[in-house]
Amino acid sequence: MKLRNYIGNNTVLQQNSQFTIDCFSDFKILDSFLYNEKEDIKVQCQTIYELVRHHYKLTFNAPKGSYNSYKLVIKNEKEELIQEGIFFGDVYLFMGQSNMSYGLRALEKSEYYKKEVEKHMVFALQINEAKYD
Repeated sequence: MKLRNYIGNNTVLQQNSQFTIDCFSDFKILDSFLYNEKEDIKVQCQTIYELVRHHYKLTFNAPKGSYNSYKLVIKNEKEELIQEGIFFGDVYLFMGQSNMSYGLRALEKSEYYKKEVEKHMVFALQINEAKYD
């Protein structure tokens, strides 16, 4: 079983929107669901075609953003695919020069940053080195 789109373990998806995920499977999908300890989200499974390989579209409405991690489970007749650490929220990407790293480290230690994280769930993620294959 394989997911074609952008979803996998430790993924952040846009909150309050509808998602469609392409799923390919050698066997018929029996069930699919998205859940955490507090909430179950209905995932609808639509068959696109069933030739040698089955093609499905899984659709669900994303919840409001939170700290709660979700699990996506897709079951077919032979196996189970589980994607963990799925979060919903807003994602913003900012880029800068290498000499900005000191400023980001100082930001993460500041009281202002800690209050903003609690208030708005905003995080600064710093990637120190990018490697290309």
